Amino acid sequence: MGLQNRISACVVMSLLCCCLSVASSGNLALQARASCKDKSASCVNDGDHATEWDGESRNIWYGWIDYPTLKMQWDTPRLANKIVLYDRPGLDNHTAACTIRFDDGSPVQVYAIPNGGTAKTVVFAPRRFKEMTVQVVDGIGEHIGLAELELYYSPEAKPEAAPRKTYTDPVSYVNPFIETGRGRWFFCRPGSMPFGMISAAPYTRNKNQGGGGYNYNSNTSDHMYIQRARRNGKALDSCWFYHRDFAKGGILELWLGPQPNKAWGTGKQSD
Repeated sequence: MGLQNRISACVVMSLLCCCLSVASSGNLALQARASCKDKSASCVNDGDHATEWDGESRNIWYGWIDYPTLKMQWDTPRLANKIVLYDRPGLDNHTAACTIRFDDGSPVQVYAIPNGGTAKTVVFAPRRFKEMTVQVVDGIGEHIGLAELELYYSPEAKPEAAPRKTYTDPVSYVNPFIETGRGRWFFCRPGSMPFGMISAAPYTRNKNQGGGGYNYNSNTSDHMYIQRARRNGKALDSCWFYHRDFAKGGILELWLGPQPNKAWGTGKQSD
């Protein structure tokens, strides 16, 4: 190969690499087909924040919410490692958390999405896929959705390392600021002192579901009532226990069922 041909080949390769670099850094969501409940959801990836995806989240009187699932599909595999989510700008409908699942089954959890449309960026390990779903797992409102979703491959972006924490007591590992629609945190409520009763975490979303102190949502409405409980291997017949016992740490096991067990939770605690 002559010098001129080698130079031409190098130029072509350089241009090709440059084009691939530019393509990889662009918003991959613009190339996808978006749908929800067998209907188009193109507003979520049209590049326009003024148009919004409405997931039509049905609310039931006792607090259950039919959280929507968004499906994104591409004709050919895409490589990505960063997603940017924008909640709808109104404050009455808030997508607070979601699970992103790729067609290989691997999930990425997204928490603390700001209410009102501020960007939430999450960097994850690179994945190659043709299909991705976004399952809302926490939020409020009858029109939960997103203003926009962006997806990128950014080689320089790295997932944030989880901070390593070492505590001397198990209670300190509980973070009351993190909660999802499927959570049932038990935490000491300052207003209950000096009795030391245990109630829901102070930042748990509480819809007062017939007197419940927590929010429990699922895609299926069965098996949501406590049938029996056990703490540290012993039957727990009361619906509460002392904070001094909670501070010691241990294992709390709950058995759930489709119907309320009105006989459970009526027992007494020994001093």
